[in-house]
Amino acid sequence: MAKLEIGSGKWWRFTDYVIQGNYIRPAKNAKLETYDPWILYNQSRDQRELVDSPYSSLLKLSKKLSIELELTTGESPTVAQEHLPPESQEILLDWCRQYGLLGILPASCVQVDLAPVWTMDHAPQAKRGPTAQYKRYVRAEGAWKELTIFLHLSRSGSVKAGKPLDPKIYKPFNLPNVSNFSMLDFDLDNSELSTTWGKFFPDLTKERRSDYQYPCPNTKDFWHEYAEPVVDFIAEASVFADELGTMQNQEDTAYLNWLASAVVPTLVNTDGEFRLEWKGSTLLNSFALMAAMDITIGRSLRNCKRCELPFLTGSEKGLYCSSTCRKSAQIQRYRVRIREKKQQMAKTAKKATKGKKK
Repeated sequence: MAKLEIGSGKWWRFTDYVIQGNYIRPAKNAKLETYDPWILYNQSRDQRELVDSPYSSLLKLSKKLSIELELTTGESPTVAQEHLPPESQEILLDWCRQYGLLGILPASCVQVDLAPVWTMDHAPQAKRGPTAQYKRYVRAEGAWKELTIFLHLSRSGSVKAGKPLDPKIYKPFNLPNVSNFSMLDFDLDNSELSTTWGKFFPDLTKERRSDYQYPCPNTKDFWHEYAEPVVDFIAEASVFADELGTMQNQEDTAYLNWLASAVVPTLVNTDGEFRLEWKGSTLLNSFALMAAMDITIGRSLRNCKRCELPFLTGSEKGLYCSSTCRKSAQIQRYRVRIREKKQQMAKTAKKATKGKKK
């Protein structure tokens, strides 16, 4: 019989990360690999084991990196790298080495139209000679799809393939353009490619951000060029933690529902066996669905009695976030009892000595 998976699906990560110029980015010579974050989540649902789920580790990371962020609408991070203590930087990098980046950009975007370029490929019924085309990336069915769209523009003579058009030519076509989901009013809005996408590609000059041919999200080329500003990473993690912690009624579920909606069930055939998997476009999307599934089985968000970091538990008696904290608390209580016992024995011995002297 085919196996019904609670969830599975790959995510991307590099073997090593560094913080450079306020960006979290792959280290030199780091290798890109895929892994399945749902394996850890499925283990965490087993009540017999205290296994940290991937998204609850993000909640803990958010609290550990409790620094004051000064966010502005500018395109550059406003919190300098040196404002994050070295030990906090290493905690952040260790988390990324295990889970990868959050995928902030592809999680917020729905569709992107790049700046058009000249090509020698021809649209149906087009005249011979260079024609204009642009790439459109669309998020659908838990994945990103790439489309090529031809414009009704052509020119005589020869031109280098891939050369951007003069902005005056394509501006009337509302290109380039990005459609984002706004968490302020829970609606789609349009923004400029240079500011929305440009800030996640630190190697680009500001002059190239508008007409650069960005790679399609969730491809190898994309991850080799993509980086996440430290301030954006921490802010997104904080919002995720705050939304889970304050969720009380139906209205409070909008944020979680939006992120989880990008994860879709997909029928997969492996070696002649069908199984149902969840397919999410980013790590944030998968985290949202994991949290939603935990909420439906009665898990609640609490602060660990020992380390005070947030964790989820399905037990009313759950006090500790992990077996490590539980064992540490037990050892601490044992040491307290031993100390109290020694103090009691010392008092008894002291009284006995005084009695003998009398």
